Amino acid sequence: MSSEIQRKNHRIHPCNTERKTELLHFLIAQYPEKKILVATANNTQSILLTKTTNVTVVSDGEMSPSEKNQYDILISYDLPDKAIIYMTRFAHAREMALILLGSEDQKHLYAIETLLGRTIIQESIAGFEPSFGIAVDNQHKAEAKARRAAREEEEALKKERWAKKEKEKPKFLGKDANGKPIFEKKSRERNHYIDGTPRKDDEKATQTPYKSKPVFFGEKSNSSNRDTSKKDEQKQFSKPKPEGDKKPYGDKKPFGEKKPFGEKKPYGDKKPYGDKKAFGDKKPYGEKKPYDGKKSFDKPAPKADTTPARAPRRINVKSLKPKDATE
Repeated sequence: MSSEIQRKNHRIHPCNTERKTELLHFLIAQYPEKKILVATANNTQSILLTKTTNVTVVSDGEMSPSEKNQYDILISYDLPDKAIIYMTRFAHAREMALILLGSEDQKHLYAIETLLGRTIIQESIAGFEPSFGIAVDNQHKAEAKARRAAREEEEALKKERWAKKEKEKPKFLGKDANGKPIFEKKSRERNHYIDGTPRKDDEKATQTPYKSKPVFFGEKSNSSNRDTSKKDEQKQFSKPKPEGDKKPYGDKKPFGEKKPFGEKKPYGDKKPYGDKKAFGDKKPYGEKKPYDGKKSFDKPAPKADTTPARAPRRINVKSLKPKDATE
Protein backbone atom coordinates (compact mmCIF):
# COMPACT_ATOMS: atom_id res chain seq x y z
CA MET A 1 0.00 0.00 0.00
CA SER A 2 1.32 3.41 -0.94
CA SER A 3 1.55 5.68 2.05
CA GLU A 4 1.77 8.82 -0.12
CA ILE A 5 -1.95 8.88 -0.97
CA GLN A 6 -3.96 10.78 1.62
CA ARG A 7 -7.43 9.71 2.69
CA LYS A 8 -9.08 12.76 1.09
CA ASN A 9 -7.59 11.73 -2.30
CA HIS A 10 -8.94 8.19 -2.06
CA ARG A 11 -12.55 8.42 -3.24
CA ILE A 12 -15.45 6.41 -4.62
CA HIS A 13 -17.68 7.85 -7.32
CA PRO A 14 -20.89 5.76 -7.45
CA CYS A 15 -22.47 5.60 -10.87
CA ASN A 16 -24.91 3.45 -12.82
CA THR A 17 -23.14 0.78 -14.89
CA GLU A 18 -24.40 2.07 -18.24
CA ARG A 19 -22.80 5.49 -17.59
CA LYS A 20 -19.38 4.34 -16.38
CA THR A 21 -17.57 5.04 -19.65
CA GLU A 22 -19.08 8.51 -19.82
CA LEU A 23 -17.94 9.23 -16.25
CA LEU A 24 -14.46 7.89 -17.06
CA HIS A 25 -14.12 10.38 -19.96
CA PHE A 26 -15.25 13.15 -17.62
CA LEU A 27 -12.60 12.33 -14.97
CA ILE A 28 -9.78 11.99 -17.53
CA ALA A 29 -10.69 15.43 -18.91
CA GLN A 30 -10.29 16.92 -15.42
CA TYR A 31 -6.59 15.93 -15.26
CA PRO A 32 -5.09 16.38 -18.75
CA GLU A 33 -1.51 16.76 -17.48
CA LYS A 34 -1.52 13.81 -15.07
CA LYS A 35 -0.32 10.30 -15.83
CA ILE A 36 -3.42 8.10 -15.39
CA LEU A 37 -3.72 4.32 -14.99
CA VAL A 38 -7.13 2.77 -15.73
CA ALA A 39 -7.42 -0.72 -14.19
CA THR A 40 -10.12 -3.30 -14.81
CA ALA A 41 -10.77 -6.91 -13.82
CA ASN A 42 -12.25 -7.71 -17.25
CA ASN A 43 -11.00 -7.40 -20.80
CA THR A 44 -9.58 -3.98 -21.65
CA GLN A 45 -11.40 -3.97 -25.00
CA SER A 46 -14.69 -3.33 -23.18
CA ILE A 47 -13.39 0.17 -22.29
CA LEU A 48 -13.67 2.46 -25.29
CA LEU A 49 -11.25 5.40 -24.98
CA THR A 50 -9.66 7.74 -27.45
CA LYS A 51 -5.92 7.36 -27.84
CA THR A 52 -4.20 9.63 -25.37
CA THR A 53 -0.58 9.66 -24.24
CA ASN A 54 -1.26 10.15 -20.57
CA VAL A 55 -3.79 7.30 -20.13
CA THR A 56 -2.92 3.60 -19.84
CA VAL A 57 -5.57 0.87 -19.70
CA VAL A 58 -4.56 -2.49 -18.21
CA SER A 59 -6.24 -5.49 -16.66
CA ASP A 60 -5.29 -7.07 -13.35
CA GLY A 61 -3.47 -9.94 -15.11
CA GLU A 62 -1.36 -7.58 -17.23
CA MET A 63 -0.26 -5.34 -14.34
CA SER A 64 3.47 -5.65 -13.55
CA PRO A 65 4.87 -5.16 -10.02
CA SER A 66 7.84 -3.14 -11.35
CA GLU A 67 5.57 -0.17 -12.23
CA LYS A 68 4.76 0.75 -8.61
CA ASN A 69 4.41 4.48 -7.96
CA GLN A 70 4.77 5.19 -11.67
CA TYR A 71 1.34 6.84 -12.15
CA ASP A 72 -0.17 9.96 -10.66
CA ILE A 73 -3.81 8.82 -10.63
CA LEU A 74 -5.38 5.35 -10.43
CA ILE A 75 -8.93 4.95 -11.77
CA SER A 76 -10.50 1.57 -11.03
CA TYR A 77 -13.14 0.96 -13.68
CA ASP A 78 -14.51 -1.90 -11.54
CA LEU A 79 -13.51 -3.85 -8.43
CA PRO A 80 -11.78 -7.26 -8.38
CA ASP A 81 -13.11 -10.28 -6.55
CA LYS A 82 -10.23 -10.32 -4.06
CA ALA A 83 -9.20 -7.37 -1.96
CA ILE A 84 -5.45 -8.15 -2.27
CA ILE A 85 -5.65 -7.57 -6.04
CA TYR A 86 -7.00 -4.08 -5.43
CA MET A 87 -4.08 -3.40 -3.08
CA THR A 88 -1.75 -4.24 -5.99
CA ARG A 89 -3.53 -1.60 -8.07
CA PHE A 90 -3.38 0.88 -5.21
CA ALA A 91 0.40 0.56 -5.01
CA HIS A 92 0.82 1.88 -8.58
CA ALA A 93 -0.49 5.39 -7.78
CA ARG A 94 1.28 8.31 -6.09
CA GLU A 95 -1.30 11.08 -5.66
CA MET A 96 -4.89 9.91 -6.10
CA ALA A 97 -7.00 6.73 -6.34
CA LEU A 98 -10.55 6.82 -7.70
CA ILE A 99 -13.13 4.03 -7.97
CA LEU A 100 -16.09 3.92 -10.36
CA LEU A 101 -18.56 1.96 -8.24
CA GLY A 102 -21.47 0.21 -9.96
CA SER A 103 -24.31 -1.66 -8.31
CA GLU A 104 -22.58 -5.02 -8.97
CA ASP A 105 -19.32 -3.83 -7.34
CA GLN A 106 -20.81 -3.06 -3.93
CA LYS A 107 -20.37 -6.63 -2.69
CA HIS A 108 -16.54 -6.37 -3.04
CA LEU A 109 -16.20 -3.03 -1.27
CA TYR A 110 -16.46 -4.28 2.32
CA ALA A 111 -13.45 -6.63 2.01
CA ILE A 112 -11.29 -3.84 0.54
CA GLU A 113 -12.22 -1.39 3.33
CA THR A 114 -11.50 -4.10 5.92
CA LEU A 115 -8.05 -4.71 4.46
CA LEU A 116 -7.36 -0.96 4.31
CA GLY A 117 -8.49 -0.51 7.90
CA ARG A 118 -10.67 2.48 7.06
CA THR A 119 -13.71 3.43 5.02
CA ILE A 120 -13.40 5.13 1.63
CA ILE A 121 -15.20 8.43 1.08
CA GLN A 122 -18.13 8.20 -1.34
CA GLU A 123 -18.94 11.27 -3.41
CA SER A 124 -21.42 11.38 -6.28
CA ILE A 125 -20.62 13.72 -9.16
CA ALA A 126 -23.34 16.10 -10.34
CA GLY A 127 -25.00 14.72 -13.46
CA PHE A 128 -23.92 11.13 -12.69
CA GLU A 129 -26.02 10.49 -9.56
CA PRO A 130 -26.74 6.76 -9.12
CA SER A 131 -30.05 5.13 -8.32
CA PHE A 132 -28.67 2.95 -5.50
CA GLY A 133 -26.40 2.88 -2.49
CA ILE A 134 -25.21 5.43 0.00
CA ALA A 135 -25.43 8.32 -2.46
CA VAL A 136 -29.21 7.92 -2.58
CA ASP A 137 -29.32 7.75 1.22
CA ASN A 138 -27.26 10.94 1.47
CA GLN A 139 -29.60 12.64 -0.99
CA HIS A 140 -32.63 11.63 1.09
CA LYS A 141 -30.91 12.90 4.24
CA ALA A 142 -30.14 16.23 2.56
CA GLU A 143 -33.77 16.59 1.45
CA ALA A 144 -35.01 15.75 4.97
CA LYS A 145 -32.57 18.27 6.43
CA ALA A 146 -33.84 20.97 4.06
CA ARG A 147 -37.46 20.20 5.00
CA ARG A 148 -36.58 20.32 8.70
CA ALA A 149 -34.80 23.67 8.26
CA ALA A 150 -37.81 25.11 6.41
CA ARG A 151 -40.15 23.86 9.13
CA GLU A 152 -37.99 25.37 11.89
CA GLU A 153 -37.83 28.68 10.02
CA GLU A 154 -41.61 28.73 9.69
CA GLU A 155 -42.03 28.01 13.41
CA ALA A 156 -39.58 30.80 14.26
CA LEU A 157 -41.60 33.24 12.13
CA LYS A 158 -44.79 32.18 13.91
CA LYS A 159 -43.20 32.75 17.31
CA GLU A 160 -41.93 36.15 16.19
CA ARG A 161 -45.38 37.18 14.94
CA TRP A 162 -46.97 35.95 18.16
CA ALA A 163 -44.47 37.86 20.31
CA LYS A 164 -45.10 40.99 18.25
CA LYS A 165 -48.84 40.58 18.64
CA GLU A 166 -48.50 40.13 22.39
CA LYS A 167 -46.29 43.20 22.56
CA GLU A 168 -48.86 45.30 20.68
CA LYS A 169 -51.70 44.10 22.87
CA PRO A 170 -53.29 47.11 24.65
CA LYS A 171 -52.51 47.40 28.33
CA PHE A 172 -55.36 47.41 30.85
CA LEU A 173 -55.44 50.72 32.77
CA GLY A 174 -58.45 50.25 34.97
CA LYS A 175 -62.16 51.11 34.89
CA ASP A 176 -64.01 54.36 34.41
CA ALA A 177 -66.88 55.83 36.47
CA ASN A 178 -69.40 53.55 34.75
CA GLY A 179 -67.36 50.45 35.50
CA LYS A 180 -66.19 49.96 31.91
CA PRO A 181 -62.61 48.76 31.32
CA ILE A 182 -60.09 51.23 29.91
CA PHE A 183 -57.14 50.09 27.77
CA GLU A 184 -54.01 51.97 26.83
CA LYS A 185 -54.35 52.30 23.05
CA LYS A 186 -58.15 52.40 22.76
CA SER A 187 -59.41 56.00 22.77
CA ARG A 188 -62.88 55.10 21.42
CA GLU A 189 -62.55 57.81 18.81
CA ARG A 190 -64.24 55.55 16.26
CA ASN A 191 -67.57 53.81 16.03
CA HIS A 192 -66.09 50.35 16.23
CA TYR A 193 -69.44 48.73 16.95
CA ILE A 194 -71.04 50.15 13.76
CA ASP A 195 -68.83 50.97 10.77
CA GLY A 196 -65.49 52.15 12.21
CA THR A 197 -65.83 55.78 11.08
CA PRO A 198 -64.35 58.53 13.28
CA ARG A 199 -66.69 60.33 15.63
CA LYS A 200 -67.52 63.97 15.10
CA ASP A 201 -66.80 66.66 17.67
CA ASP A 202 -70.47 67.33 18.40
CA GLU A 203 -71.00 63.63 18.98
CA LYS A 204 -68.12 63.51 21.41
CA ALA A 205 -69.50 66.53 23.31
CA THR A 206 -73.05 65.27 23.67
CA GLN A 207 -72.55 61.54 23.83
CA THR A 208 -70.82 59.27 26.24
CA PRO A 209 -67.95 57.09 24.99
CA TYR A 210 -70.25 54.05 25.01
CA LYS A 211 -73.25 55.49 23.23
CA SER A 212 -72.31 54.08 19.83
CA LYS A 213 -72.65 50.54 21.07
CA PRO A 214 -75.86 49.09 19.60
CA VAL A 215 -78.60 47.68 21.80
CA PHE A 216 -79.71 44.24 20.70
CA PHE A 217 -83.15 42.76 21.04
CA GLY A 218 -83.94 41.68 24.54
CA GLU A 219 -80.89 43.45 26.00
CA LYS A 220 -81.40 45.45 29.19
CA SER A 221 -79.53 48.69 29.71
CA ASN A 222 -78.88 50.28 33.12
CA SER A 223 -77.15 53.37 31.74
CA SER A 224 -79.29 56.52 31.62
CA ASN A 225 -76.84 58.34 29.33
CA ARG A 226 -77.45 56.15 26.31
CA ASP A 227 -79.41 57.41 23.37
CA THR A 228 -82.68 55.55 23.35
CA SER A 229 -83.77 56.65 19.87
CA LYS A 230 -82.28 53.59 18.20
CA LYS A 231 -83.56 51.43 21.00
CA ASP A 232 -87.09 52.72 20.39
CA GLU A 233 -86.72 52.08 16.69
CA GLN A 234 -85.72 48.54 17.40
CA LYS A 235 -88.60 48.09 19.81
CA GLN A 236 -91.15 49.06 17.23
CA PHE A 237 -90.08 46.07 15.17
CA SER A 238 -90.39 43.82 18.15
CA LYS A 239 -94.08 44.77 18.84
CA PRO A 240 -96.56 42.25 17.57
CA LYS A 241 -98.77 43.30 14.71
CA PRO A 242 -102.40 44.06 15.58
CA GLU A 243 -104.57 41.14 14.77
CA GLY A 244 -107.63 43.29 14.02
CA ASP A 245 -111.16 42.83 15.28
CA LYS A 246 -112.05 39.31 15.87
CA LYS A 247 -115.06 38.01 14.04
CA PRO A 248 -118.03 37.31 16.28
CA TYR A 249 -118.78 33.72 16.64
CA GLY A 250 -122.48 34.48 16.51
CA ASP A 251 -125.11 32.71 18.50
CA LYS A 252 -124.25 29.24 19.37
CA LYS A 253 -126.46 26.66 17.83
CA PRO A 254 -128.58 24.84 20.37
CA PHE A 255 -127.79 21.23 20.65
CA GLY A 256 -131.50 20.51 20.71
CA GLU A 257 -133.51 18.61 23.17
CA LYS A 258 -132.16 15.36 24.26
CA LYS A 259 -134.11 12.34 23.16
CA PRO A 260 -135.72 10.45 25.96
CA PHE A 261 -134.14 7.15 26.59
CA GLY A 262 -137.51 5.58 27.11
CA GLU A 263 -138.43 2.88 29.51
CA LYS A 264 -135.99 0.11 30.00
CA LYS A 265 -137.03 -3.29 28.82
CA PRO A 266 -137.66 -5.72 31.59
CA TYR A 267 -135.11 -8.47 31.84
CA GLY A 268 -137.81 -10.95 32.54
CA ASP A 269 -137.66 -13.90 34.79
CA LYS A 270 -134.50 -15.87 34.84
CA LYS A 271 -134.66 -19.38 33.50
CA PRO A 272 -134.27 -22.02 36.09
CA TYR A 273 -131.14 -24.08 35.78
CA GLY A 274 -133.05 -27.20 36.63
CA ASP A 275 -131.78 -30.13 38.55
CA LYS A 276 -128.10 -30.79 38.39
CA LYS A 277 -127.06 -33.90 36.60
CA ALA A 278 -125.73 -36.63 38.78
CA PHE A 279 -122.13 -37.54 38.16
CA GLY A 280 -122.96 -41.12 38.59
CA ASP A 281 -121.70 -43.60 41.08
CA LYS A 282 -117.99 -43.42 41.76
CA LYS A 283 -115.97 -46.48 41.02
CA PRO A 284 -114.78 -48.31 44.09
CA TYR A 285 -111.06 -47.95 44.73
CA GLY A 286 -110.77 -51.50 45.83
CA GLU A 287 -108.73 -52.84 48.65
CA LYS A 288 -105.45 -51.10 49.37
CA LYS A 289 -102.25 -53.06 49.21
CA PRO A 290 -100.51 -53.69 52.47
CA TYR A 291 -97.31 -51.80 53.17
CA ASP A 292 -95.41 -54.83 54.40
CA GLY A 293 -93.13 -54.79 51.38
CA LYS A 294 -91.60 -51.46 52.30
CA LYS A 295 -88.02 -51.37 53.61
CA SER A 296 -87.53 -50.53 57.19
CA PHE A 297 -85.23 -47.66 58.06
CA ASP A 298 -84.22 -49.27 61.33
CA LYS A 299 -82.54 -52.29 59.87
CA PRO A 300 -79.48 -51.63 57.72
CA ALA A 301 -79.44 -53.09 54.26
CA PRO A 302 -77.43 -56.26 53.93
CA LYS A 303 -73.96 -55.75 52.50
CA ALA A 304 -73.12 -57.27 49.18
CA ASP A 305 -70.83 -60.27 49.11
CA THR A 306 -67.35 -58.92 48.25
CA THR A 307 -65.38 -62.13 48.63
CA PRO A 308 -63.39 -62.86 45.47
CA ALA A 309 -64.28 -65.84 43.41
CA ARG A 310 -60.70 -67.10 43.75
CA ALA A 311 -58.37 -66.88 46.72
CA PRO A 312 -55.56 -64.34 46.31
CA ARG A 313 -52.22 -65.65 45.21
CA ARG A 314 -49.51 -65.59 47.85
CA ILE A 315 -45.81 -65.29 47.15
CA ASN A 316 -43.25 -66.38 49.73
CA VAL A 317 -40.23 -64.03 49.81
CA LYS A 318 -37.08 -65.42 51.27
CA SER A 319 -35.26 -63.31 53.81
CA LEU A 320 -32.15 -61.53 52.58
CA LYS A 321 -30.57 -61.32 56.00
CA PRO A 322 -27.08 -62.95 56.19
CA LYS A 323 -26.97 -66.19 57.98
CA ASP A 324 -25.27 -66.47 61.30
CA ALA A 325 -21.66 -67.58 61.24
CA THR A 326 -22.42 -70.42 63.61
CA GLU A 327 -24.74 -72.06 61.19
